[in-house]
Amino acid sequence: MDSIDYFYFRSLDEIRKPFYDWERQVINVGCSSQDIGIDDEQVNLTIKGKENIAKLIHEYIHFLQNFATNWGGPIFVDLAVSLLKIGASSNESEEILKLPLNKENINNDLLISGLELRESVIERINRSSRSFTHDKSRDAISVSGPTDGEFVITNGLTSIDVGLKLIREHMAYLGTQLYLNHNDDEIHSRNLVTFKRNEHMLARNPEYWILFEYFYASKCFENVGRGVFFLTQYSLAGLAPNYSIIRFIKWIHDIDLLAQRIRPLIDYVQEWTNLHSEKSENKKANDKAIAHCESIIKLSKKYESENHLFEFTRIVTEYTLANILKSEGGMNLFCIEDNFSDLTYWKKKIDEFGTGIVLYTDGVFAHGLSAENPDLLESFKHFLAGNLIVKKLLTNQISTCPFLYDIPICQAEYRDSQNCVKNPFLMLDEKSVDACLFVNGVLMLGLSKRLELYNSPS
Repeated sequence: MDSIDYFYFRSLDEIRKPFYDWERQVINVGCSSQDIGIDDEQVNLTIKGKENIAKLIHEYIHFLQNFATNWGGPIFVDLAVSLLKIGASSNESEEILKLPLNKENINNDLLISGLELRESVIERINRSSRSFTHDKSRDAISVSGPTDGEFVITNGLTSIDVGLKLIREHMAYLGTQLYLNHNDDEIHSRNLVTFKRNEHMLARNPEYWILFEYFYASKCFENVGRGVFFLTQYSLAGLAPNYSIIRFIKWIHDIDLLAQRIRPLIDYVQEWTNLHSEKSENKKANDKAIAHCESIIKLSKKYESENHLFEFTRIVTEYTLANILKSEGGMNLFCIEDNFSDLTYWKKKIDEFGTGIVLYTDGVFAHGLSAENPDLLESFKHFLAGNLIVKKLLTNQISTCPFLYDIPICQAEYRDSQNCVKNPFLMLDEKSVDACLFVNGVLMLGLSKRLELYNSPS
């Protein structure tokens, strides 16, 4: 599968490749909406259409990981709070800001705090996500560590931290395999072909397959794909998903598997999650996630009459909290008895939780709950605008409004003006820009009179 979770901000130049951009909350499916027909009650899918649905499912699982789990919810609420702090900093100081933004050159403590919180979000998402390739022969998959605090899983040709990249990608990748109704042997065969490096099989992108292959190769389990999917889901219901995976591996090593009949891996996963220690970990994580969301909602309500940022933060946080409560922090986001291969099941899931902004080659849409709730959709748009603007200021890539071509949701009267292309920040000087999402984002962040755009646009 071409899709990957974009841990760092990237451009949308490769518009036909599907991806989920966590920073902008955009799902890019890389096909037309007609190829999928996710909002239609009955669609007769071609084989290509089914593959396109699988791409959407992969990226949508990433979206739910962020907005419906004990791990993801608080992190992405903090991303919204970082924008809050950046916007509120204008009330403390009218210091002129030079580009690119650099904490070392800023005197405003609240602005620095907002940028540091944003850095913290990126660090938490990328924690334990290193992967390596090796010029060795392929060996049995093994887990070692901790070294420098990290556990590593390797097959000799490639290795990766037992961390968030592995967990998130395994869950999303195996979710699509379950939708395509592939059994363990079919998943394994697909992995051999897909993840080749030169003549070596299973030699790249271990984040998608190495944990599955670790259990599959033992020949001690049935339904490994489903088991690993739910193992990764349950781990994201904790505040330290990487340690959840390690605890499970250590726990199952203490079982004499050879003395038992072959059982579905999910049976062991369920038995492990029902341990008193694991239930206690999950409850602790759930309580913390709920408390964090509730505290941000309380703060936002107190000040939302002063700035729309507080209103949109409240709406996004209330959405996140509702998802966490509904899914018990992600523990019941997907259930063992669910029929993943049923397209109707995925349509209902999308209707229930909604989406962020979904980019197709023929337009931009939101689905399900998000499409039915204009306030939530508007909040996602401002979330997107705020993060895009901050990113531009940090990198000094100030040219071209992203809502002109990349994510074409501009409703402004002056769309396609020269400033849209050369310097969208100068759209602040245009007349009648009420519908300009970029300008509204700059105003929302309190930056309209604080930027020294002295560098030539890049």
